[in-house]
Amino acid sequence: MKVHVDSIGHLVRAEGITRRRLPESHQPWIEQASSSWSRGASVSTDEPSVALATYSLFCRQLLLHACELPQLEHLTWAWPTWAPPTQWLDALALALPDMPELAPERLGPSSDLGDLPRLAFEHLIAPNARRALGEFYTPEWLADHLVEQLWEPNRTWVDPTAGSGAFLLALGRQRARTRADAEMLAIDRAPWAALAAAANWAWATRRLQGHPIAERPIPVACADLLDEPTIADSLPRSDIVVGNPPWITWDRLPEEQRTALRPLWEHYGLLAERGMESILGGGKKDLSMLIASVAIDRLLKRDGGRLGFVLPTTLFNSARAARGFRRWKLPDKTPWSVDRVDDFSAMTVFAGTAVRSSTLVGHLGTSTRYPIEYRLWSDRSVKTTCWASPSDHDDPLSAWKRSDERDSEQLDATLGPCDYHAHLGINTGGANGVYWLERIGVVGDQRWRMRNLSHRGHRPIAQITADLESHLLFPILRGKEVRAWHAEPSAWILMVQDPRKRRGLPLEQMREEAPRALDYLSRFEATLRERAAFRRYFQRTSGEAQLVDTGPFYSMFDVGDYTLSPVKVVWNRMGHRLAAAVVTSREGRVILPQETHAMFGLEDESEAHFLAALLNSVSAQRALESFAQVGGKSFATPRSIHRLRLGRFDAKDAACRELATLSRRAHEEAAQTGEASERTRELVDAAAAGYWGRTS
Repeated sequence: MKVHVDSIGHLVRAEGITRRRLPESHQPWIEQASSSWSRGASVSTDEPSVALATYSLFCRQLLLHACELPQLEHLTWAWPTWAPPTQWLDALALALPDMPELAPERLGPSSDLGDLPRLAFEHLIAPNARRALGEFYTPEWLADHLVEQLWEPNRTWVDPTAGSGAFLLALGRQRARTRADAEMLAIDRAPWAALAAAANWAWATRRLQGHPIAERPIPVACADLLDEPTIADSLPRSDIVVGNPPWITWDRLPEEQRTALRPLWEHYGLLAERGMESILGGGKKDLSMLIASVAIDRLLKRDGGRLGFVLPTTLFNSARAARGFRRWKLPDKTPWSVDRVDDFSAMTVFAGTAVRSSTLVGHLGTSTRYPIEYRLWSDRSVKTTCWASPSDHDDPLSAWKRSDERDSEQLDATLGPCDYHAHLGINTGGANGVYWLERIGVVGDQRWRMRNLSHRGHRPIAQITADLESHLLFPILRGKEVRAWHAEPSAWILMVQDPRKRRGLPLEQMREEAPRALDYLSRFEATLRERAAFRRYFQRTSGEAQLVDTGPFYSMFDVGDYTLSPVKVVWNRMGHRLAAAVVTSREGRVILPQETHAMFGLEDESEAHFLAALLNSVSAQRALESFAQVGGKSFATPRSIHRLRLGRFDAKDAACRELATLSRRAHEEAAQTGEASERTRELVDAAAAGYWGRTS
């Protein structure tokens, strides 16, 4: 995964990027190398520059060991004008003194280094910085897997986002195994990545020949597929396009990149359909689907070209973000098919990240036909085959559902229109350490002595004990405090949001009714103003280019009338298992869930228990597993729950009453023993299956 940005410092300057530093004597080379590979961007010799320039030095060193000079001099993009290849050997002597992998004995003519540039990249640059860059290079086994699925002899291949050249190496291994021919061009816009791919190819070729290569051209180009005019204009179309395109969400790109790329998003129909809904907002769009679309359009033969990509699993199961991508069509209406998806979400594919990965293979020129073969992998050798199709029969762009068999009638009974509207819990915008409190004592009828949970925010803040107006304090459900059939809060939240105006209570009202709470919040004013969500939703730029507040600095998020509903069904929106519970009040105050939970705000307890029984049933769990990102942040979000067939509670209906009664029984058992009995859970599952079987 490679990031499409010009300004590296924008993403990683504060990430602690490097693990190894060059000696001070090497600094002049770093300064010039930085300006060389940054393409003129403003990049200083700080940590990001040092780490990436060091990596570039390392890849050039491998090239010098593997190639003859005439071949290197033709790679004009690989060598800055101030230092031709002949001047690099002395400068590289001190480049990586503490990496035994680069010992001379390892660099012999027959050494099998594997993907050494990838290992060096992981060694030099810390995981948090690689996440910021979006750079997690493809492991060897995954590249082999995709190349084997696409393999046809005597075909031309292209990888438009080559990284360290994993697919270039995989194709070489496939050629050796089959003794058949095939050619690939590897392209990457990042000079250090193109250097890595060139070094990998050169070293693998040298190992086969037994001596430095002198005549064969290095099939690597440093170019940006998205540039205009594009490199594709000068290339013949290939039989097969393969790659691991950039995985980075739109909001992680610099503003100038978003502006420059927007016409391409529009051209490929990847924007939301609802009035050109902003791609900066909900449903984060991933750059990978734009790169894949452009690669298919510009690089692949129109009639029968084959394609294969490593992609985020979210492109198949997100409700909105990938709707345009799931048209499976190019701008000129040429269709392309999805033939098979391999889902590796249960595995750690990229070290240092929990991102969920899949591979897609297909053809250009044929339409996608559902259901699609969808294979779930638990490790590299164990897979389960199921079938995927749009979850909404009337909406071919809807997120996919998966079923174990082609006949998914039972699953269809659980999916459908939802008559309830779910919401996220209350959100402090990253300032939990300010708003979350523990009660120290009761000062009077209207004031409690509270101490903030200072360690629970995004950044450390001061711990303060203060007497606060009690009418603004509510029990808060956090993290693991919600289980199936039981939820118990252990802390309090200072709730200072107007649920109807969707901004903080007016300053005048706070001065009059809650001066102590206002004084407490004022101590954290600078911290609260720095919240990204506050700047986005409650500040605007005036005509004099000055920031103007549109809400009090203590404003909160995801608060509406539903937040203060007397009865709620709450559940975890993240995780592997949906766990719902009914909550009402504590000490006469309604219980509020935090934003890691979702909820239905209700008035009637029987209605709440009816819904809790349905949500906790095995039928609901299987339905969510068929389309949601199990274990991820979008597993049981309101949007996911809205895809379950949840009809209105009818107190006169026997099936509704039975579900409500069973939920009350399960809650009573969980309050006593920590969980509902197995017998009660079985009855809930049977009642839910009967309800959905009847209403489908």
